[in-house]
Amino acid sequence: MIHIHYCNSYRISFTKGVIVLKKPSVLELHKTDDGKYQSVFKNNHGRRIYLLLSIHNSDCEIVDCYYVDRTSRPAPNKFETHKLVTDELLTVIANELDKVFSSYTIVESPKISAEDFIAQAMHKEKYNILLMLKDGDTLKTIFKNRFRREIFLEIDLSGPKALIKKCKYCDIRGEDVITTPYNLTTIYFHYDFEALLKIVNTELEGGFTDVMVSEHNTIVLDRPICGSI
Repeated sequence: MIHIHYCNSYRISFTKGVIVLKKPSVLELHKTDDGKYQSVFKNNHGRRIYLLLSIHNSDCEIVDCYYVDRTSRPAPNKFETHKLVTDELLTVIANELDKVFSSYTIVESPKISAEDFIAQAMHKEKYNILLMLKDGDTLKTIFKNRFRREIFLEIDLSGPKALIKKCKYCDIRGEDVITTPYNLTTIYFHYDFEALLKIVNTELEGGFTDVMVSEHNTIVLDRPICGSI
């Protein structure tokens, strides 16, 4: 059985003087073993959020809320409301988690743990591949991260550990000065695809699902070749 609570019908936005009607999004809540409800959704900034709710009649409590696209899984900075009236849920999500839903639906589905639920949700994502160009012991790429900043990344594989030799913004905002993304803390690391993906996603906000290395190609690296392009 599916129960639907309706709020607004359409989201209206203005782009260059044109009114755009966007299809309403529905928040899917899946019941857990202990009677709570969980969901994973992508907000307006492309961030993926896990939400765990306890709902009793008109009372609602946000038991857990965190990003699932970062290893540390921090709570969103704007999130502060934990206890609320159920009718206020969509408003709180819109104001504090940056996602507008027109309604929510309670879905009867197999009851699984939070980790399995998150894994299933992430598995449904489309591939977003980090493409690295290899020349000898050097890997290079230019990508757009989830905030649409263009980043040049160069990694030296000649030593016992991989070295992040260069990492800088290379878009219009960064062309007049060499600026290293301030969240980048790794310099040396044991190279493998998983480690590379973790650094790019957690320290450079890459948002990638997989890595591909190309040794033979005709690509001229003068613009982003992967990411949010």
